[in-house]
Amino acid sequence: MINLFVSFLLAFTPQTKFLTYTNSLNKFNVRYPERWQNQAGLNAVAFLSPKESEQDAFQENVNLMLQDLAQQPMSLDQYTELTRQQVTQFAGTDAIVSLKDATIGGQPCKEFIFTMAYNGRDLKLKQYWFIKGQTAYLFTYTAETTQYASYENVATDLMKSFSFF
Repeated sequence: MINLFVSFLLAFTPQTKFLTYTNSLNKFNVRYPERWQNQAGLNAVAFLSPKESEQDAFQENVNLMLQDLAQQPMSLDQYTELTRQQVTQFAGTDAIVSLKDATIGGQPCKEFIFTMAYNGRDLKLKQYWFIKGQTAYLFTYTAETTQYASYENVATDLMKSFSFF
């Protein structure tokens, strides 16, 4: 009976459709929800969730930033320590929720979750980063703390869809 109910729910749960963002210069793809906007720059791209209402003052988002490390080469562990120190200085040691190993696009990476206050908002962020060659790839999912869980799965799917071509 429970299996039948779960199957019924899955059959009628709307599935998120994804589009593909392609960066030909850096040779990577990322899949993002079709209702989200993408805003691309030279070394960054941001994906913004749709507003939930006219009163929605904060759009949850995922961004990917590429950082050139040619002038200051570092390992994944060194980059991780630098990032951890920066978050601790800005948001305090209590802000760190977790830091662990992960994989994105076949690349070993770090997953970092932390909280912070910014412009009067309580935010929760999930970051993934890895280094390939002399470039750091830094993904950040940012949401108001109260909305974090609502968007976490789709944001994580977006970040983990990253692939080189």
